[in-house]
Amino acid sequence: MASASAAKVGPDGRFSAAVAPGEWLVDFSAAGATERRHVVVGTAPVVLSTFSGKGGPAEAPLPQEHVVGFDDLMTSPGVFEVPSGYGGLNWYNLVAMHQRFTDGPGYVNTTMSGEFIAYNSSGHPAQVFSDKPFDFTGAYFGAGWDDAEGETLILKAWRGNEPAYEDRLTLSANGLVYFAADYRRITRLEIRTQHYWQAAIDDFAYRTGP
Repeated sequence: MASASAAKVGPDGRFSAAVAPGEWLVDFSAAGATERRHVVVGTAPVVLSTFSGKGGPAEAPLPQEHVVGFDDLMTSPGVFEVPSGYGGLNWYNLVAMHQRFTDGPGYVNTTMSGEFIAYNSSGHPAQVFSDKPFDFTGAYFGAGWDDAEGETLILKAWRGNEPAYEDRLTLSANGLVYFAADYRRITRLEIRTQHYWQAAIDDFAYRTGP
């Protein structure tokens, strides 16, 4: 585990800290409540999901860990819709392609594993969902095109019909970020951009039950 570091929280609740790659525990305290997150920092900047501020014990993570990189979908050049059932989840309006198929710089810069990547088709909202609850651990995100620099990615998750999580992060075509979601026991995740630009996605990580 890495050594201790402190970060000053701004009036909007945001904070940042320069840390070395490794495993970190992040403790956030507000109004007498404390939440703790376990975060693994690699070579990319990490954006944490919003702390609830409620404190108390978090639900235990589901036991089976998965990471899909979309490389095993591709058998020939082109663009392919990510099929429902891939990785045990259902997918809507997400397509996969070779990172250089369109020559969009953000697709190349967001690729973390293999040579293939996914994005929200035509910049419209995409969804990942399942009848059985799953934990969305996180994913790498970037903007597909230079003109989309600074685009806002909006992530929303539900448990059944009840809203559970919502976060926003800024995307760049010049470099990726890892969004450490820690969304637990959700049944639907919506991925959309504020101005309908394509968000590049790689190494989508999640957990399922037995």
